Amino acid sequence: LPDSQNSLWIGTRAQGIFIYNEKEDNFDPYINPARQHDLKFLRYFYEDVRKNIWIATNSGTYILNPVSNKIRAFTVNDGSCKFDDINIIKEDSQGIIWLGSYDCGLVRYDPTKNTVRFYTMKDGLPSNVILGVLEDKERNLWISTDNGLAKFDRKGFKNYTVEDGLPGNVFNYNSFYKDSKGELFFGGYSGLLSFFPEQIKENKRIPKVIFTRLRLFNKTVAIGDESKLLKKNISLTDEITFSHAQNIFSIEFAVLNYIKAEKNQYAYKLEGLDKEWNYVKSPIATFY
Repeated sequence: LPDSQNSLWIGTRAQGIFIYNEKEDNFDPYINPARQHDLKFLRYFYEDVRKNIWIATNSGTYILNPVSNKIRAFTVNDGSCKFDDINIIKEDSQGIIWLGSYDCGLVRYDPTKNTVRFYTMKDGLPSNVILGVLEDKERNLWISTDNGLAKFDRKGFKNYTVEDGLPGNVFNYNSFYKDSKGELFFGGYSGLLSFFPEQIKENKRIPKVIFTRLRLFNKTVAIGDESKLLKKNISLTDEITFSHAQNIFSIEFAVLNYIKAEKNQYAYKLEGLDKEWNYVKSPIATFY
């Protein structure tokens, strides 16, 4: 890490930290003032706008104050994350610090409020393994993981995989870069990905849904058959009345979207019966 004081910080895998001395052309070992922290196995360095040096190690993540030369551990009150698996530290244009971990997902730290929030797969991330973070011109975060690329607009995540044109879903450590033109680069096991975020167009059109087939007790209902449920094609039928004995049925439907159709998501709910939406992989709604 080349810092604002023209020092070059070198982190090793077992021998701690060294700082390059340009005048003498050698490396001086960094001596931890209080010696209460284990700084031998380094994972990542970062300098924020306050000139603090963030030091991510296998024993935890630490913050070096350049004025006092004191080091403090970065922690949360409940101890839910030890921050000993941090892969990436990045400050965005609003002064928010983002940490990407190997297991805890994406971590948002607000230095002014001293608050921490975690984003994980439960919030929409494709993986809890965060390998890279870049901010685009619109303040969106682009996050590389071991299971695809995620775009975070500060409200939710939109995930991209090989089905969207990525060379692979598994990205690599320390392999991300934003150039002066705003082009983003992410390196992965299957090659290098580069793109301009503003050129990626999202399909925000809500497609039409049509019913295609009705099944009663797992048998297809035909127009005018003994069930007396359909008088015309189900796609043209406004309502269907079932008897109390016709209590196991399913409805197949189709979503009229052919752009990346394999990424269509389906959910159904029977009002008066289901309290929550039922999410399914196939476009079939089953009731019993």
